[in-house]
Amino acid sequence: MQVSPQFAFAVAFSPDSKVLAVGIQDGTIVLYDADKGAHVRNLVGHRGMIRALDFSTKEPMLISASEDRIVGVWNWQTGQNLAALRGHSQMVLGAAISPDGARIASAGEDVKIWNPKVNQFGSRMIAGSVFAFAFSTDGKYLAMTHGMHGHDITVKDMATDMTIAELNGHDGSIKDLAFSPDNKLLASASLDCTVKIWNLAERKAIVTFRDHGELGVTQVAFSADGRWVASGAPELLKADVPLGPLRIVPAQVKVWDPHTGKIRRAMALDKRVTIGRLAFGSSPDRLAVTCSNVMTQAYTIRHWDIATGNDIFVAPTSANGLTGLAYEPRRKIFASASGKLLDEATGKEVHTLVGGGFSDIAFSPDGQRIATVAGGTATLWEPETAVEIMQLHLAAPTLGFVRFSPDGRTIAVSTALASSQGSGALWVWQTPR
Repeated sequence: MQVSPQFAFAVAFSPDSKVLAVGIQDGTIVLYDADKGAHVRNLVGHRGMIRALDFSTKEPMLISASEDRIVGVWNWQTGQNLAALRGHSQMVLGAAISPDGARIASAGEDVKIWNPKVNQFGSRMIAGSVFAFAFSTDGKYLAMTHGMHGHDITVKDMATDMTIAELNGHDGSIKDLAFSPDNKLLASASLDCTVKIWNLAERKAIVTFRDHGELGVTQVAFSADGRWVASGAPELLKADVPLGPLRIVPAQVKVWDPHTGKIRRAMALDKRVTIGRLAFGSSPDRLAVTCSNVMTQAYTIRHWDIATGNDIFVAPTSANGLTGLAYEPRRKIFASASGKLLDEATGKEVHTLVGGGFSDIAFSPDGQRIATVAGGTATLWEPETAVEIMQLHLAAPTLGFVRFSPDGRTIAVSTALASSQGSGALWVWQTPR
């Protein structure tokens, strides 16, 4: 049987021995009638040499391992590509499906285990060089920047993976993004000392908030009713002339109208206190901010009443608590990247996630899961008991953001790899049901 003018590197018979699959040099998988030698169909999608093939004994499923670092999952009877499992950092040299069809094992420089239907234990990269990102509240759109130093924003349609908008206008790195609750507006915080409010329908900035002055802005959030935006800028040490004396520009947290830019409240911060993350609480009048005292190295979560500017509570946290903050409205608790879960009204510690030291933390939309990311691992937790549910392994040690999709079915992690000077990627997992 002359199967191809190219070299063939992988072959496999279907369970009934009637079909022969051949993987060739250009990444094509060719199916033949094993008795007659007649061509049946081609499976096209890989961009690298096929290194291994394996048929499922339970259903018409064929898996493929390729030098393009992807494990392919196919319905060989229809030719449909069911999944492209991404997570290997180097070429995939081998793959096999378990006898019950429930797991795929793939091997290259490392070994990964996948669920072929929902990708439950494996990751896939949906965009490269991503730092800040945000899902729209209806899950239709994903907004993201490109790299830790990216000045521009790409908005993608999640259903089609098509880019629907490219938003340009910042002169400095964008550090945070947030959709308004009605998804009509997108806020972006930048080290160019501004926050921009973008009208997505018109693809343009309608407000540029400049009231942080000399400070680069790293945090932005919409209130749940969309009436207010909170933005935060960390403390800055600045020399007005080269080699001149340093002066301190104090950190700022401001709450303002996204349609007019008019300030509602500038929150009072003590001297030498800088800020990390911020999150609105149970009402548009409540805002929590992670803070660090530069002199004493004391780390706190400060919860404000925006209407009065007074503290509701000030609770201790840790250095890691500065990097992540999330709010869960059903249980009315804040969670920081230190692993502490705090009662919104009192600041009393409700639970602590074992280990702590996370780089970010997020609640699922239904409040039934917490996701954390640290090192090379994302972890799911049960918030009522702080019990670990499962771990999801990243492709490499990372620092980044973790978010749930609005339907709660997907966890996304934006990674920044220190070894590549801040380049990163956006990886997603399907959550267990």
